[in-house]
Amino acid sequence: MINDVWVFGDSHWRVFFPFVNHGAATDNAAHTENDIMTIDTIANELSGSTMWGLLNNKSKHGARNRILETLNALGGTAENVGLVFGEVDARYHYDRYFAGDRFVLANLLELLARYTRFIHEDLLASGLVKKNVFVYHGFWYPKRGETLQQPGQPIGDAGFAKADAVNGWINELLPTVLQHKQVHTIRPSLSHAVSDDGVHLIPEKVYPHVLAAMSRVLNPSSREISF
Repeated sequence: MINDVWVFGDSHWRVFFPFVNHGAATDNAAHTENDIMTIDTIANELSGSTMWGLLNNKSKHGARNRILETLNALGGTAENVGLVFGEVDARYHYDRYFAGDRFVLANLLELLARYTRFIHEDLLASGLVKKNVFVYHGFWYPKRGETLQQPGQPIGDAGFAKADAVNGWINELLPTVLQHKQVHTIRPSLSHAVSDDGVHLIPEKVYPHVLAAMSRVLNPSSREISF
């Protein structure tokens, strides 16, 4: 039996597919492997979306409304969903989690609580997702002193360190916050899989890890994938 996984996320959403994870893409792209079909219904139209905005009906990128509208249009048939959010929160909005140079854990916990509410209440408790939510959160920044770019503003060393710190805290705490029998976090350790832009992950290197994690849940009797 083929298990469908409907995938939504920022520009990193292609970690659920073994091909390009940013730039233009075709609606309804799908890939089937090991009896799991990952399905992309809205291409890369949520690029730049944040975890924070998933509880905001009027967010800049409209991710919340787009996801809920897409799932509603499926008529209650979405058994599994894959989510890829959080990297933009760290890279573009890191100052929300600092008071000057002091990291404010309470602010980050609020971010994680918002993500948790979206998943537990809007997706699972609502019945829009019947079985499983797979949450990818394994982003990585190179530690070679490069600067990352924001629109019109480079992130200097201080900003880079803050973005990296927020990203690290998200990766560390998210699995604990999201504990639920229907929610499965995926965080492969793949520092070697970052593309030349220093931000996006190379999907053909990351996807086997994501597929293995989904397979352990969806096809527990299948042979373990090796890579």
